[in-house]
Amino acid sequence: MSRSSLALLFLLVITSFSARADRWSWLLLEDCAEIGAVDGYKGQRVREWRKGYGMQRLSDGAYYVGLFQDDHATGSGIIVAPGVQFLANCDSAAYYVGKVVNGVPQGAGKCYNDYGAMIYKGQFDAGRPVDPYPSATIDDPHRFVNIDLDDGMYLFCEATDSVLDGLSYMVGTDRSLWVGRFKNNDISGLTMNCTPLGDWQTAYVRDGQAKVQSSATEYDMYDAMQQVALENALALIDEQQRQAQAAYDLEHAEQRARGSRWERFLNGFLNACQIIGDVANTAGELINTYESIRSGSFYADAGAAGGGGGSYQEQYDRWARLAERHYNSLTNVGTRVKQGGKDVGGTSGQSLNTGNYTSQKSSLREAQREMKSIRQKARRAGVTIKKSEYEDVVVKY
Repeated sequence: MSRSSLALLFLLVITSFSARADRWSWLLLEDCAEIGAVDGYKGQRVREWRKGYGMQRLSDGAYYVGLFQDDHATGSGIIVAPGVQFLANCDSAAYYVGKVVNGVPQGAGKCYNDYGAMIYKGQFDAGRPVDPYPSATIDDPHRFVNIDLDDGMYLFCEATDSVLDGLSYMVGTDRSLWVGRFKNNDISGLTMNCTPLGDWQTAYVRDGQAKVQSSATEYDMYDAMQQVALENALALIDEQQRQAQAAYDLEHAEQRARGSRWERFLNGFLNACQIIGDVANTAGELINTYESIRSGSFYADAGAAGGGGGSYQEQYDRWARLAERHYNSLTNVGTRVKQGGKDVGGTSGQSLNTGNYTSQKSSLREAQREMKSIRQKARRAGVTIKKSEYEDVVVKY
């Protein structure tokens, strides 16, 4: 945008608006996209992503002008229907102004016809009007207008009477693009000017004063400097690592060779000791518990229901604990299978010899038989005992 155009905008006093848009906006946008547009997009890019103000040709041929986020046409924007067609899902609508997500109207928005008259104001969902379309009554004085600035620039914006008010864009016959916002006939807030070749610059306007914010050149320079710095840092790290590794290899080659053999032996020995200790401790505990159960000294209240020492529930719980210990001993270094957070099976991992495995497996089964027997006796006596997960648990070699 030329300096004369910018000065004209700051001093703009509008006396009349074009009566009919005639899709002049779409034709200018199409011309603008011929040069400087990449993948149908022309505008701000940050780290190669579309971000900020820009223009994008949509899949149906319409053009979107407005905000972009995370490489998508998302934010506040204007959609211009292609050629002599109308906007999708909005009959007679040539322009949409409002919220957009991924290039589709979503949220609050307005539709205008070819003459700039508002025909719908309401909510959109996935590109479709939520409220009755067209609106029966509209309490909003805005129209969509275009203004010939007499220097090859054309301004498109919402307006009330003779006051520009809302998101706007200018397209030049030189294929330049400007996007910004008017408030009470003054440019206000962030603006973006894109040259015919696609280079862009942003400025923030307040009280008629524009302050440059950023530009494509600055980002390109920053990216280049950052890339060079990153490559230098990685090269330095690689060289330091190479030198350190070479020094370590030279100094500790023989020591590492001896240490490696000793470490493998030591780890194997300690692992074996751990397994033997676990099995021995568990086996000793199981033997003591089993003998106490068989002798009757394990039971507490000899006069409790069920006879033979302890209530049915106490007898069942003690056999259940014994079954659990057998199960843990058998699967100590093997595998355990759970369902619903409970043990249902497993394998011994072949950590026990055949004799020990057979003996412990036999003891597990005996405990399970006793648990079943006690539950049956209790049921006949009218006592309900909750079945333990270890009554049916299965351990394989």
